[in-house]
Amino acid sequence: MSAKSKLSTAAILTLIVAGLIGLAAISGIIMGMQEKAAHDKLAALIAKREASMTPAERAARDQARAKAAADATRKAEEERKARALAELPQTARLACMQWTKNNLDDPYSADFGRVSDWPSNVRKDGKAIVLMTFRAKNAFGAYRIVRAICTVARIDDDHVRVDEVTTI
Repeated sequence: MSAKSKLSTAAILTLIVAGLIGLAAISGIIMGMQEKAAHDKLAALIAKREASMTPAERAARDQARAKAAADATRKAEEERKARALAELPQTARLACMQWTKNNLDDPYSADFGRVSDWPSNVRKDGKAIVLMTFRAKNAFGAYRIVRAICTVARIDDDHVRVDEVTTI
């Protein structure tokens, strides 16, 4: 194939690609115009319906909207509370670990291991019980293994309080 025919083939391919790109752009513009026309038509229908509504129909519509909004809010609140309850065991473990660190003779000596392995349970009254096992220095400087039961209460959805820690 000669250089001249290679050049004309490349030019033809370039024109075809440019034409396809142009066609896609024109198609996008047309689709956008169709979407706008459909949106405007729907808005006109809604405005017409609004104008033809009686006061009783408007009140019923507003009441239905308010109920739907209240239901959505209630559902979101229930989901948030369920999520907070599901997160309580891990939050309780971390609160117990922090409380323990704050009350040790040598907080830097504490080896808590994997806190996520500490057994925990949420009682019916909403308090979490955590069985802690860790290693730390005592007042004499000797390391000892400590097992304790930590009770944690929820203050609100974002905060907890360590109620009691009892060594066993």
